[in-house]
Amino acid sequence: MREKKLTQQYRSAAKAALGGLAVVGMLAIALVGCSNPLAKEAQAIRAEASSPILTLSLSDNSALNSGAKIDFGMVSVGSICDIEFTIKNTGTNELVIDVAGMLVTPNSATETGSFSVSVVPSTKIAPNEASSFKIRFTPVSDGTKTASITIPTNDVRTPSFSLTIEGKGWPLALTTNSVTTIAQTTGTGGGNITNDGGIPVTERGICWGTSPNPTIADSKASDGGLGTGSYSCLMTPLTPGALYYVRAYASNGIITGYGSQVSFTTLPATPAAPTVAAVGYPSGSGQLTVSWAAVNGASIYYDVYYNTSNTLSGSSNGPTDLTTTSCTLSGLVDYSNYYVWIKAKNATGSSTSNSSSPTMVGVKVASISLSKTSATFLPGSSETIIATISPANATKPDIGWAVTAGATYASVTNGTINGIAAGSSTITATAADLQGAPAVAFNATTINYVAGAAGPAGGKLFYDSLSYGSKGWRYMEAATSNIGAGHMWDRGGIYRRIISGTDTAIGTGKENTDAIIADQGIGTYMASDCRSYAGGAYSDWFMPSKDEVIEILKVSGLIDLPTLAASYSGIDSSSQGTSSPTIACSAYRYSESTSTWGWAEVYKSWVNYYTRPVRRF
Repeated sequence: MREKKLTQQYRSAAKAALGGLAVVGMLAIALVGCSNPLAKEAQAIRAEASSPILTLSLSDNSALNSGAKIDFGMVSVGSICDIEFTIKNTGTNELVIDVAGMLVTPNSATETGSFSVSVVPSTKIAPNEASSFKIRFTPVSDGTKTASITIPTNDVRTPSFSLTIEGKGWPLALTTNSVTTIAQTTGTGGGNITNDGGIPVTERGICWGTSPNPTIADSKASDGGLGTGSYSCLMTPLTPGALYYVRAYASNGIITGYGSQVSFTTLPATPAAPTVAAVGYPSGSGQLTVSWAAVNGASIYYDVYYNTSNTLSGSSNGPTDLTTTSCTLSGLVDYSNYYVWIKAKNATGSSTSNSSSPTMVGVKVASISLSKTSATFLPGSSETIIATISPANATKPDIGWAVTAGATYASVTNGTINGIAAGSSTITATAADLQGAPAVAFNATTINYVAGAAGPAGGKLFYDSLSYGSKGWRYMEAATSNIGAGHMWDRGGIYRRIISGTDTAIGTGKENTDAIIADQGIGTYMASDCRSYAGGAYSDWFMPSKDEVIEILKVSGLIDLPTLAASYSGIDSSSQGTSSPTIACSAYRYSESTSTWGWAEVYKSWVNYYTRPVRRF
């Protein structure tokens, strides 16, 4: 007694001194070499903290403590009764079960084999995981039977979990029949008493429930008969699609015994009709993607029906026995309307079908719009017209192009229109699906080159190189208005900063403009003004080179020289000077009396200089 009291004192002292599990480990190491009781208690506390923990419960989740008593009740001799247990590891380390050591020990008055472990648990159970096992009672004679079972584990708190088990054998030969004529809410069960064992049977029947080992305290039905013999009983009302356990029973008015357990599942309820979602993107090429909401219930399958009229066919003509909730129908006719129905089914039967609305296979082109509806061309020049279809997800978005009038004057290839000879042409864009979207027309006017005549962008033609060759362009057109008045040649200060490498020749203005803008960046200055110009809905304007300005001045009527001579000092080009890389080439008023023009390489930008945008094509 004094030793036990001292041990308890040591344990309390150890816990108080250690002040937590984190310290337990360190002190346990420090005290391991000591032989005093405090060191032993520290080691024990540490072992408990890291131990797995066995928690045992029945199938109804009721917890059991070690030493608990389990009663199998009254079971007919020769019948079987299983009780299932769940082992859960609620500790922090793996639980190890010595399955070979799970021995059932009957008492001296109980026959060996009356109790057994019919299903063994896992040998290792991780933290927060579980495993189950079953103990079976099979009485071979009447009377009370008792035994004990031990579950050896590595749980340091309960290394040997024990249970006391008890059951009573009833000397009456009773079997439980399999359930027949199973429906959604009914089933027929029964039993057979082949020997009453000398006990007068005053009531016989079956009992059932949704938990194992039902008794007459659950649902029951009696056949009204007495004594031995076979009998059957109707079970009702039952829940569709539910698992039930059934046992036959017999009673002498004082004691009730049970036969072995059987189980069955009622037929599921007939499924509800699915709700078909909007048909997915009509992918065209004879296909529709269909989806629907899942129907609740076990073992649900789906059949698909479709038709071009709102008439459900007698049998499925789409996929059958689907477990998914979508499918793609193929082999349909593009731009035709289809009705689609889905039926859910199970072992009981099929649902009614959903209501259906027509859905078109594919998406027609509703309209076509062109980036331009007319343009002017010179022989050999070309321009690509952009056709946009609506809606954007049309199944066949391609456009067909054709010259429907004036094929002598223009041609078209995939939207690129080419001028051939002076005259007017009509070019038509048509949707490839030919489903009623109106074709749209483009008017192409081809003109011969005449200096000073209106160009494709509404400007004035001022240069014809006579051949496209490898240059990719032949004609040049100048805007009808001047720009840049009051702006600098560059975006910096008064003195001009010329970009090295510019050229003065005809056909170099675009490259000069590109180089100036690359150097100067975003801002307000003459090259940028020309690039931003959008006359005639074209965006390919640039600042002319020196020789391009000369060609402009040659065209009579293109620039009103007297008026400009009275208002401006000169016309800036995009070419750098020849005498210094820091000056620009500018045309200036050479003779005020005759309004003729000459050339100067100007160092400074003055507000009375301007420039003229040009384009080439």
